[in-house]
Amino acid sequence: MKRSTAGGILLMLLSFGLLVFWEMHGRDALLLSPVLAASRDIAAGESILSQDLATIYVLPQNIVQGALSPDAAERLSGSTSVCSLGRNQQLTELLIRTEEDIFRGDQSIFPISSQWIGSMSCVIRPGDAVRLVSASSEEDLGSHRVAYVVDHNGKAIREAISDNGDILDRYGDASPAAGLEIVCTPQEYQTIRKNQSEAGPRDLIVYIEGGV
Repeated sequence: MKRSTAGGILLMLLSFGLLVFWEMHGRDALLLSPVLAASRDIAAGESILSQDLATIYVLPQNIVQGALSPDAAERLSGSTSVCSLGRNQQLTELLIRTEEDIFRGDQSIFPISSQWIGSMSCVIRPGDAVRLVSASSEEDLGSHRVAYVVDHNGKAIREAISDNGDILDRYGDASPAAGLEIVCTPQEYQTIRKNQSEAGPRDLIVYIEGGV
């Protein structure tokens, strides 16, 4: 009788242990897929460290297109967020920018003076691709990645206004864009500078082609 009671208790404990294992590990392993996510809220333009990345488990049908696997964490450490990221948000290549994504070996960052700009959207933010066109000559001066945006007080605008990265939600009266710093080659910059020196002030048209 005592043996039967001890066996029953042991069986109950074993069942309980299996239930706990299933809830903590088994269900995730069998039903959910691991993806890389943000471990905290991350602002646009903020550097991402290893502790800012986490592995979460989601149902296969809930995995976003292009979601990164957890083994990408080491490669992304030290990269920059393109837009604001929420805690536990799945990460894709489009949301993260590495230094290699910004620069080629022959490129650098050059300023586009606010004195050159005659027309530009106030919602432009770092990471956007913009096309420059001369209003007087109609010359296309190329498409370039924005490295920094400067407001009318000369301060760099580092964050998008929207938490979800929607470009139509990025307007902020306190910090409209006035000037830019773009990524280009010295030869491309010389062409832009020469064009604008000949054209006079407020000649440049800047319009967004899209984000990363």
